[in-house]
Amino acid sequence: MKKIFDRIDRIRASGTAVLDVESGTPYYRENGKRFPVQSMGIPGLKCPITLLIKGKSIDFTIHDVM
Repeated sequence: MKKIFDRIDRIRASGTAVLDVESGTPYYRENGKRFPVQSMGIPGLKCPITLLIKGKSIDFTIHDVM
């Protein structure tokens, strides 16, 4: 849990996150790119994070971003 909370704190401090999704997902070609964070949910194992990708708000979990 400490690693997850550290990741959440780092993302909140910078305001950006690097996408890291599995192959076969629609946003796989965007892997490794840094995107601005629009919003974050309550910190936890499935913390939702909304990233702005090409002007669209896309929801991911904390496990999908670095």
